[in-house]
Amino acid sequence: MNDIRTERLEWVDTARIPAMLFVIIQHIPLVCPWNDSPLTSSLAFFMLLAGYFAGPRLAASPQVWSGYAGRRVVKLMGPYLVWNAIYLAGMLVTGEESLPATLTEWAHVFGLGHEPLLLPLWFIRDLAVFMIVGSFLVRGPCWVLVAAALAGLCFLPVGAGGEFWPKPHMFGNFCLGMLAAGVPGLSGHWKALPIGFHFGLVAFYFCLAGYSAYAGGVVYGPLTVPGILALLSMGILLDRLPCRRMLQTCSRGTFFIFCFHTFVIVALKFVLPVGSFWWLAAVPVIYGASLVVYLLIRRWSIFRFLTC
Repeated sequence: MNDIRTERLEWVDTARIPAMLFVIIQHIPLVCPWNDSPLTSSLAFFMLLAGYFAGPRLAASPQVWSGYAGRRVVKLMGPYLVWNAIYLAGMLVTGEESLPATLTEWAHVFGLGHEPLLLPLWFIRDLAVFMIVGSFLVRGPCWVLVAAALAGLCFLPVGAGGEFWPKPHMFGNFCLGMLAAGVPGLSGHWKALPIGFHFGLVAFYFCLAGYSAYAGGVVYGPLTVPGILALLSMGILLDRLPCRRMLQTCSRGTFFIFCFHTFVIVALKFVLPVGSFWWLAAVPVIYGASLVVYLLIRRWSIFRFLTC
């Protein structure tokens, strides 16, 4: 793991677009059980990518706070705190939340021993923790990282309160990404596969996930691996479209969209009733509105507090 990845893999970035759409579908006020497998694959995919791109940098600079891990945590915590504070302010204005009165309540707002107030941001909190832990793991032999990945993946999401603490299975995905970074030419080999293979994989996955949802037997583990591979294939297929430059712009706004889309959903609740199937049609609208805000403010100085 000695190459420090600095180039952008445009097709990998493009794969973030469908993954983000599956995340938005999960957050709309409409139960979509068929989205369970694509969602879990998307979350694992995002965490794998984080480990894949962070792994070589952590290995090159294994110091914790003075190295890459510390710098990255600081970069992540800025928007994490700001977005939670903005959401708290909005809930105070609307009367849905009262001002925290104790230090414990303030800690809960920002996801310490509790789910963050802006719930989707558990992912950012967990990623910051994994960066720190990963900086220790890369100091040891490779088998330590393998053991950490396997141990983490043994703890699949169960029960309530899953966002109170960093998720072990997400840490397993992060470690798998770090391990994948040590495979020479992995991304190039995947992209070089015939285009028909990628079409077939995407079609196979959606047939598999659809049948599993229909049969009521969605299982996190077995469907996650083909889901991740299908997302990577979707990135390759989308990258071949004539509008690839526009898609690349969209993909670079993924972090901002991830943080901001909940605000669009809250606004749409004044128009669409909870449980309405129109929410499915609203998913691209939510994505598009978040993207427009990203494009409008990305040149403002305040933008650096809202994204990393």
